[in-house]
Amino acid sequence: MAFWTDGPDSVPGAHRKKLDITFHETKVKPQVTYTTVKAADLDAQRDSLNGKPIELTSGSCATTPSNPSDLRAGTDKKNYSSYSVSAVDGDVRTRLYITIREDTDVSRRIRRVTNTDKLIVRGTAYTTQNASALTILVDTFDVAGT
Repeated sequence: MAFWTDGPDSVPGAHRKKLDITFHETKVKPQVTYTTVKAADLDAQRDSLNGKPIELTSGSCATTPSNPSDLRAGTDKKNYSSYSVSAVDGDVRTRLYITIREDTDVSRRIRRVTNTDKLIVRGTAYTTQNASALTILVDTFDVAGT
């Protein structure tokens, strides 16, 4: 028993239509080269790092900053979490923050980090409204020594 006809559309009833399917190549995420930045150089390089992909070793994560001027423009507390981090390899005056988009692998992994873990953070650095802060929009991170 057929549920459709192969006749012209002018004939009453259901008609089988040919469905054309086209497949496209998957888009490959561009390879990003991160520039390693030493904490001791942050104060001098802060402004030149804006919008650049960097890699930085940081210390423990603290709570989310409550001052919106310490966050990157375009991020909000509903879709992003931000953490204050300490510099590992030098004393700096620049306050460091890492910003992570919620509902990502990175956001799930950061919740398992302990206070004593050192993080190797890779992401795009952004200057903030606060002249003494730098935030990194995190792409990936690793725990140093693992």
